[in-house]
Amino acid sequence: MFKFIPNATLPGFRVGRPDDDELGFNVANDGSTPPVLPGVLDVPAVDDNYPYPFSATSPGFIAPPAPGPNPVAPLGSGSSSLPAASPATPDSERVLQLDAQGDAGGLTLARYGASDPLNRAGPAGTMPNAAQNTSGDDGFQLARSAQAQAQQPPTPKDTSPGEVVVLQDGSTIPDPKSSTGKVMAPTADLSAVAAAGRRTGFMHRAMLINPLTAGAAPAWMVANLRANVSHGGTFDHQRRGDQFLGQFTPVSNVNVGLFAQQAGLSLEETLAIAGLYARRYSNNAKPGEPYGLNPNQLKYITAGFKIGQSGVFGAPATP
Repeated sequence: MFKFIPNATLPGFRVGRPDDDELGFNVANDGSTPPVLPGVLDVPAVDDNYPYPFSATSPGFIAPPAPGPNPVAPLGSGSSSLPAASPATPDSERVLQLDAQGDAGGLTLARYGASDPLNRAGPAGTMPNAAQNTSGDDGFQLARSAQAQAQQPPTPKDTSPGEVVVLQDGSTIPDPKSSTGKVMAPTADLSAVAAAGRRTGFMHRAMLINPLTAGAAPAWMVANLRANVSHGGTFDHQRRGDQFLGQFTPVSNVNVGLFAQQAGLSLEETLAIAGLYARRYSNNAKPGEPYGLNPNQLKYITAGFKIGQSGVFGAPATP
């Protein structure tokens, strides 16, 4: 709602006669809008209501910039014409390449023209690896490839004798071939082996009593034996990466027997599974020996089973 008061001064806006001597907006008797400033002609209007002066001398207003491709053009430039469109396709691109000619061993920028072939050679004349130019390239393939090709120093073999295995009742396991005369291990406590065996046994028992999973229970048990006490398993201390640590062979076989007993297997089942695995995957199986096992394997697997039977690690998970 406007209240029209002739010749009343309002801040910034006013409605009055054309002969007013103050700057602002005015409306003639016939409803027309005379020039705001002397000498300014044909002032454009917005929505046919209010004048929209483009003159730099009009106070309080800045002309809107003409549309153009330059997003940082200053407001009020007054340009009403669009520049000619430039080609959208760049004539060259910049590609990161290994700094094959420098000493830093890092990355450098190489420029290629749009007319160059797709299979481009790097600055040193070497072709890029096609495996690195895949749609899933995250931008670090080249660096990872160079790192993988760098020669890594070999891991020193662990020649430490380890610690004497001490059971929960304070007893130890004899080993006449050991420097201490006792079974050695990376850690003295075998309770983690027994606990893992019990967890496996509890799950195996749950699978057996469920008609939907009973048929898969034997295979699941074998898979867990393999993951924990077979070649490269969690408690196969005699193997570490590509190294064979002979000082921990006895305890590795003790772990087989202890794990199996705590999982609820019988000694017969444990030795039968160990013998089958030795014949298929080991080079030290003895077909003429009981269960096809090496005598030392048989000895220490049985020792581990009997340790579990002694109750020093608690009751097993019986089916």
